[in-house]
Amino acid sequence: MEFAVAPRDMDLSRHRSPVECIAGPCDSHFSVDNVYFAEVCLLSTVCSNQDELFSLDAHQPFRCTFDPFQFHQLASSLERHSTTHRPTRVRPGCTDNGVWRSPTGLSCSDYVNRRYCADGEVVPGQKWSLGDTHGWPERNCCECGK
Repeated sequence: MEFAVAPRDMDLSRHRSPVECIAGPCDSHFSVDNVYFAEVCLLSTVCSNQDELFSLDAHQPFRCTFDPFQFHQLASSLERHSTTHRPTRVRPGCTDNGVWRSPTGLSCSDYVNRRYCADGEVVPGQKWSLGDTHGWPERNCCECGK
């Protein structure tokens, strides 16, 4: 990812009163500056190399080193204030077994994408997809309860 304006050079006053909005007046649409501000805030929260983010020059590439624990902290904070909050049972710092595959070749990501598992447990009605017959996804995949 590259930023046209280096994050360390961000003008915070522009985010209080945006002047450039997308598809309409700023009172009803997001401004380009607000999206940029949100991107920098998110990256500085979920990337373990956030110090590098603030040492970049404009147009210098940045690659986030994802920090699952920080992401979990952010998600937990957002869930506490969400009206549709569903608590997650995924342990902070949990890492999927990246080489694991079910006997039919499904990965942990496939189990999530197919909605067999979510939030550290099997999705209701999908218990059939666990256990020995399916290669123990619950022992290998965080979203399935590892």
